[in-house]
Amino acid sequence: MSIFEKGNNSFNLVRLIAAIAVIYSHSYAIAHATGSSEMIAGLTGVTHAGELSVVVFFFLSGALVTKSLSSSHNGVFEFVVKRIMRIYPALIICCFLSAFVFSNVFGGGVWQKEIYSVDAWKYFFHNSIALWNEHFISGVYETHPEHGLNGSLWSVTLEIRLYFVLALLGFSGLLKGALGKVLFFSGIVIALGVDSRVVPIIGSDHASFGNYDFPVFSCVFLIGGLFYLLEKEFPINLKTVAVSIFLLICFKGSVFFKCAIFQFVAIFAIWFGTNEFIVKRVQLRNDYSYGVYLYGWPAQQIVYTLVSRYVDPKPWQISALAIPLALFFACLSWHFVEKPCISAAQKFKFNTVKKIFGIKSGVCDAV
Repeated sequence: MSIFEKGNNSFNLVRLIAAIAVIYSHSYAIAHATGSSEMIAGLTGVTHAGELSVVVFFFLSGALVTKSLSSSHNGVFEFVVKRIMRIYPALIICCFLSAFVFSNVFGGGVWQKEIYSVDAWKYFFHNSIALWNEHFISGVYETHPEHGLNGSLWSVTLEIRLYFVLALLGFSGLLKGALGKVLFFSGIVIALGVDSRVVPIIGSDHASFGNYDFPVFSCVFLIGGLFYLLEKEFPINLKTVAVSIFLLICFKGSVFFKCAIFQFVAIFAIWFGTNEFIVKRVQLRNDYSYGVYLYGWPAQQIVYTLVSRYVDPKPWQISALAIPLALFFACLSWHFVEKPCISAAQKFKFNTVKKIFGIKSGVCDAV
């Protein structure tokens, strides 16, 4: 049985740890800790805890989303509905709160101005639909070292674009069977590696809505999908972890050191999340990781506003206060937004909708 089946892993725990690590890493930017760096940045010199956490997110997401696409009884149609209901409701509410509530209560904005502000509505709409990311609203957090309302949203935008790419390929019939997925996933990874500018929306060319950070994490996502498809050929155990550590040591100081760190982190995340001791003792029924990731940065800006009234905030202070605050927002998001929307998607009457709109069954066959 696949390690990605429910009950066979503790990936909710892994992703929650990763989301908390992002807050820890971002605290150094929020506090503008000149002359100091977080632990992973100091140890490696080429990456940081936030970036490695995003690697974990994209690798696991690539595997789990590929599983979702492969196992959808109503094919791509079901896949699209479930992805929309999983990502968008919580994202839209977070963007609204950031643009019109947090910005006014904690960011120095004025409600009467914000409600008519072009910047505020642009921020809300662009980030909510993941068309493009807007990071700033004029007059908000301008006394903070970091003015951005939510510096984490770029990765959510990329995630949604990757869903779109998979859905498009699925609708075209190019992902039929495991072999089709392996070939196209591998082809996109190679294309991104050869020249990331030629791949639209998930590549690096701004003219085709790309971003400098997109190609690397697009590759991580697709490699995660490949791992799901080929997991029987590549079992993850202590031997695999040992080999990944060996590669880490071999490439230390070379141009491939960062890639070696990425592969180690991905492999260790899978091993830790499927370790029998962990799986039997730690099964988080609720997935708070998405909410913690969404609200981590806004929580840090809120904490900076409150703490800076009394002292010059330090990164550890921001982390210590922002993590429980983000967990609070995440709990509300999960129980009142995410979980009900996931449940609604599972109860969605796909066959009824197909009949109403005349969607041919061939378009929605499992891929």
